[in-house]
Amino acid sequence: WTRKIIEYNGTIEDSNPHLIAFCVSLEKCFQQGLVRQTNSLGITKNTDAWQWMLEICRTHEISLPTFKSAIDLVSSNPRVQTDCGKLRLLIRICLVKKCLHMPVELI
Repeated sequence: WTRKIIEYNGTIEDSNPHLIAFCVSLEKCFQQGLVRQTNSLGITKNTDAWQWMLEICRTHEISLPTFKSAIDLVSSNPRVQTDCGKLRLLIRICLVKKCLHMPVELI
């Protein structure tokens, strides 16, 4: 999908099928292998990539100003409520701002 996006001539809109497939692939990569968390009552909770992206932003806020601004945009968007939706919006914003590599480099 990356090659198809790079080779695409023109503006890449949200409706571009290659962009949609690329974002789905990124989302799956970010979700893959996340460890489940267990609370004090023994209840298991799935960890979401949005949550660890938030944690990376909190711990490296000063050194990642562009990524922090992307997180802030997502967090302040009232239309996006779920962690899954927030991750999807974050991926798109980070692609536009060219900062998606920042949290990946810190893992």
